[in-house]
Amino acid sequence: MDFFIRHKTILSVCALTGLLVTTANAQFTFSGRLRTRTEYRNGQGSPLREGDTPAFFTSQRTRISAGYSGYRIKAFATLQDVRVWGQDASTVNRTTTADLNGLMLHEAWGEFSLLDTSQTRLGKELSLKIGRQELVYGRRTLTG
Repeated sequence: MDFFIRHKTILSVCALTGLLVTTANAQFTFSGRLRTRTEYRNGQGSPLREGDTPAFFTSQRTRISAGYSGYRIKAFATLQDVRVWGQDASTVNRTTTADLNGLMLHEAWGEFSLLDTSQTRLGKELSLKIGRQELVYGRRTLTG
């Protein structure tokens, strides 16, 4: 009987070790960004008219992102809130206004890998990405 109990303990330890070494197939990511920008506009685009005063303001852009990466599937979404400091009358139940000042969807997309993971290890990738997404070229000098 002592032999059976000892082997049962060894098998249990091996099984637990195997669970700890196993890699996860799915991964969730969460991130956020905050950007402030102060501007002084004194005739930007065209000269000021008589009686107009220059504009000085600070704007804020806040982004919250969530992503999922699993076997052959990826998904990503980013919510964005843009506002000018001191210009919001109320922040309760506010949505996007005509001035695009408020909470909006910056990007949301899903990607499905058309090749199995064994092919991606060989350097071959083919996937289909659908949704609202950023177009990034080089160092973002063309699209900002």
